[in-house]
Amino acid sequence: MIQDSDFIASLKQIELFLRPSKYSKRLGIHHLANHGQSLEFSGYQEYRPGDDLKDLDWKLFARSDRYFVKQKDTQTFASTLILLDDSPSMGFYSSSARISKFQGALLLAFALGYVLYKQGDVFGFQALFTDEISQKPRSSKKAFFNFTHTLEKMNRQGPLGNKEFSNRHYQPKSIDHIFVISDFLAPDGQWKDWFGMINLIAKETSCFHLIDPEEERPHPHAEVRNIENKGEYRYISSGDWKEYRKNFLFHKQKLRRWCLQQNIDYSAMYTDQSIENSIQKQLWSKKLKNGAS
Repeated sequence: MIQDSDFIASLKQIELFLRPSKYSKRLGIHHLANHGQSLEFSGYQEYRPGDDLKDLDWKLFARSDRYFVKQKDTQTFASTLILLDDSPSMGFYSSSARISKFQGALLLAFALGYVLYKQGDVFGFQALFTDEISQKPRSSKKAFFNFTHTLEKMNRQGPLGNKEFSNRHYQPKSIDHIFVISDFLAPDGQWKDWFGMINLIAKETSCFHLIDPEEERPHPHAEVRNIENKGEYRYISSGDWKEYRKNFLFHKQKLRRWCLQQNIDYSAMYTDQSIENSIQKQLWSKKLKNGAS
């Protein structure tokens, strides 16, 4: 599933600029959200109006008769977590799609993990609805190998999650950035509860919404794979599709609007498109957004 060399090569061009809130002696590529926390001296900069006066080097002023400010190295790594929806609805796979929503989610999770690992960030992984499938935030080569092994195993087994999401493994505001990958096919109160628990442990959140093309743009009628039983197909009439499409579009608009109100980054990904290109596009847009902030 994730051994395509061209796909991996394309990810090497991507960086995710996040905003870590804690200084670490191990440097990364990100600037601290709160500047000045670093303890490492990195050089001088000529004083400009607005610079902190406590960073003025008076000894250097005595020698040069010019004002210079001590600069501190504020680059460090970010602590991140990837949450992947493994509920049965993620197995939806229409005739118009390239892959199932679950397979697309696994590819996206791998892409995020690879980019984070490559740039030295600490990242963890957790299946939203299978408590046993989790990996604490790490940055080692062994941890990345275990992560890819877990994704391959999940791909073979399919979406089997049947428990409620829990954030009991994490301390409040212990994660700089959480990436949520899901189709969000749950009642409003339920997915809002998920985000409520996520916001307790995360400082920032990004939401990836996986969509099968026939959920949003359904054919007059279609046969789809039964989510609960992969060996069966279910016929859906044009009337049922019309009602489903109406409810789905309303649900999508509500989710997107709510995410914007909560300052949660929202992205939609469609399984009839090249998932590799979609992943690159989505991650690149986040690079531009976070890099400009």
